[in-house]
Amino acid sequence: MRVASGKASRVSTYQFSQRQLRGLVALLVLLPWIPVTLLWQVWRESNTHQREATLERLAAGYQQMLRSADNSLKRHLSQHPPQEAPKAAQLFFEDLFGQDLVVRLVNPQGTALGSSEPTPGEPLTQHFLEKAGLPWRVEVFLRNPGTALAGADPTPVWILGLCISVTAGIAVTAGITVSRQIALRELRNTAVATVAHELRTPLASIRMLLETLREGRCRTETQKAEYLELIALENERLSRLAEHFLTYSRMEAREGLRLPPTAPGAVVEQALQTLGHRLREPECRFHSAQPETPLPDIAADRDTLATALRNLLENALKYSDSPRHIDLALRRDGAFIRFSVRDSGWGIPSGEQSRIFEPFYQVDQKLSRSRGGAGLGLAIVARIIRAHRGRIWVESQPGQGSTFHFTIPMA
Repeated sequence: MRVASGKASRVSTYQFSQRQLRGLVALLVLLPWIPVTLLWQVWRESNTHQREATLERLAAGYQQMLRSADNSLKRHLSQHPPQEAPKAAQLFFEDLFGQDLVVRLVNPQGTALGSSEPTPGEPLTQHFLEKAGLPWRVEVFLRNPGTALAGADPTPVWILGLCISVTAGIAVTAGITVSRQIALRELRNTAVATVAHELRTPLASIRMLLETLREGRCRTETQKAEYLELIALENERLSRLAEHFLTYSRMEAREGLRLPPTAPGAVVEQALQTLGHRLREPECRFHSAQPETPLPDIAADRDTLATALRNLLENALKYSDSPRHIDLALRRDGAFIRFSVRDSGWGIPSGEQSRIFEPFYQVDQKLSRSRGGAGLGLAIVARIIRAHRGRIWVESQPGQGSTFHFTIPMA
């Protein structure tokens, strides 16, 4: 967010903190639920009023039916002996109201007559049978209140469901969007800090060595040669760092690669061209195993895939102690060609293996600083392999080295 301050044309930049961004995520997720909650409350109250009004209408209607049935009941009972009056009255009311209602006859002492069927809840209405010449009252109950009132509420419930679904979708989308912005900002901050630290160390060394040479404090030609060699090494370190950042930037911006048929052996040969001198004895024992029968071509950009393989070999050199043992193997794996790089390094804990392909992530910060690197090598490899529609994974145990595998589909 940029704010211009009047005529001075001064522009200040305000940046949200991580806590503010996470608070914004919570607000975006929770805020849309307020109108949904209010709508739900209004619907419940409306539904309650509708149910009460429906019950009142039903009670009034059944009360009118009971009053109108006094004379009919009196004539009906006159056709039965007095001892059968309770049962006859019960049958009369059951025929009158049908199966949706439960009818109970109660004497002045509160004892049920004529039927022992359980009654659900409070009676909907009741009526005394004095006009029929009986000291009883009849109580009417809804047999299934939920079913009986299901059609009484005309509120379109699907509208409420639609509102909830849309609101939930908006909240989740907003949360994901802001969360991605948080992740991107954290990645940017990490990148800036990593670049600053990685550049500062070799630049400081080069400056110190150059000052020593410029002031003529080298006592012997051998010492001068050593200082020049150190400057060359630090310069090479800066070059590798810059190359990694540029490669990662290109892979981020590149939408797709041209993947012509390429011989797997050609990829290996190109990757080894710049590393051959570092893979020789006595410091390193390197072995490359390829099948005697030529492997089928793969769909690959040779230069880019060679960069990925070279990064894996450089990692094997960097994180292993002398004498290093590194093996490179190629073999067919179904419709893919598998490349495997095995080292004799320190290994990777199982809890870290899922994160080592993230940009700027380093398992051991102190170790990575001493060996040099910005945590981009494996991230570049992973992006290159994904761009080739392949898969990459690692097998490793602490103290027993690591084996990186990646597969590339055949052409």
